Amino acid sequence: MQKNINYVQWIKRFAFYLLGLAFVAFGINIAKVSNLGISPVSSIPFVLGAQFTVLSNGQWTTIIYAVFVLIQLLLLLKDFKWYYLLQIAVAFVFGWLVDGTAILVNLALSTPELYVVKLLLILASVILIAFGIFFYLEANIMSMPGEGVTVAISTRFKCTVPTAKLIFDISITAIAIILSFCFFGELQIVREGTLICMVGVGLVMKPIMKFLKKPVHSLIYGKAEQAETPHQPEQEQPKNEEA
Repeated sequence: MQKNINYVQWIKRFAFYLLGLAFVAFGINIAKVSNLGISPVSSIPFVLGAQFTVLSNGQWTTIIYAVFVLIQLLLLLKDFKWYYLLQIAVAFVFGWLVDGTAILVNLALSTPELYVVKLLLILASVILIAFGIFFYLEANIMSMPGEGVTVAISTRFKCTVPTAKLIFDISITAIAIILSFCFFGELQIVREGTLICMVGVGLVMKPIMKFLKKPVHSLIYGKAEQAETPHQPEQEQPKNEEA
């Protein structure tokens, strides 16, 4: 009986994990349609995708996320665990979701002319990304590569995860800005919406965690385990990472 319960639980965990990734992918593409900027962790692949169109944004996302895994290896060295390489598989799945949701978003939406509508799209993006991060963190299966870099920075330089997160976001946003000016001579992809996403996702996640953590946890793991913390992988996960 216990094996059946665990089997069903794993199905639910994978379902919430994939649902979370899909929500984040939708949020990223809605932000792109707004033309006000995109979340920091997606800024580099989307700038590269705008310049080198031979590959899709999702394919560039997979490549850059794989680079994030390499950065973890360089930062952690002997502390790098072999199963962190599974993040590359997550990168492939997420890249596919980015391209798939882009088709749906582009069919349903077009870039608006009114600035207030663009802002509303950015806010919708922030909400979707926050829900997505909440779902896949609650499923507790595998960190996203960006989260892995954040934790690796925290471990390597003995700083808090929020501080490491700030270092990571600023660094990749700065790289995306430099690439944008090199490719286009102006800011593209990275704009005020990027800052809104950087700050807004964490703020939106706070009430989500407050009101939904217990019911979602109960739905996934069962009421009997509601008061328990599920097994955490050895690599700590930051709770406010956005894609």
